[in-house]
Amino acid sequence: MAHLPRRRPKALPNQIVRTSKHAQKLMGEPVIEIYDALAKDYAEHYESGNPDRPFLDEFLNHIKKGSRLLDLGCGTGTGAKYFFDHDMRVEGIDLSSRMIDVASRRYPDIRFRRADIRNLNYQAGGLDAVWAGYSLFHMVQKDFESTLEKIRGAFVVGGIFGLTLQEGRGQVQFPEPLLPGKRLLVCLYSIEELKGILSAKGFKVISHKRRKPASELEYPYNKLSMISRACACRLQ
Repeated sequence: MAHLPRRRPKALPNQIVRTSKHAQKLMGEPVIEIYDALAKDYAEHYESGNPDRPFLDEFLNHIKKGSRLLDLGCGTGTGAKYFFDHDMRVEGIDLSSRMIDVASRRYPDIRFRRADIRNLNYQAGGLDAVWAGYSLFHMVQKDFESTLEKIRGAFVVGGIFGLTLQEGRGQVQFPEPLLPGKRLLVCLYSIEELKGILSAKGFKVISHKRRKPASELEYPYNKLSMISRACACRLQ
């Protein structure tokens, strides 16, 4: 589920999560339930404005028109529509069926389908580009890294991977303001961590950008966008 600008809840010191066992319980069905419940409000409130346009444009600068592009964790489809309008052959996938329903109604010319981003089944060489905008930080690092391996396996050599996350260190639980009593895991990464992880999974970082939160609707962390190329190097 793409995490676009949203209301910022207050973060308390005791919201820091240190054990991966607890963090793993926050991924999967609870996340699906939360995003299913948020789908309508997400489209109406959280996708207002486009502070990430410089990130999207930098990503597109490295991709040829007509490329096969997967929007990984597409949410309600705003990013996929931007790529579609720039002549990409786009498919959007998301874990939330209600998010997919909203995206399909809003943008009927684009293919959207429900799928678990942790279990990609694209054949090798099936994709020219993948955009993962705020969609991979609800999983613990082990799952994050295994998902990157699956993404790398679907690329042509030289394919372009765009990844955007919240910058920082550690793991934080945030209460969902529209769903009292519900919380979501947010895993934070530094640029150094991401460079190391991406390199180990067969990607060469070619560009990065960051920005500060654009409004009170966003989490209080810098937004970090990494553009990488799938290389022919041997995976570690």
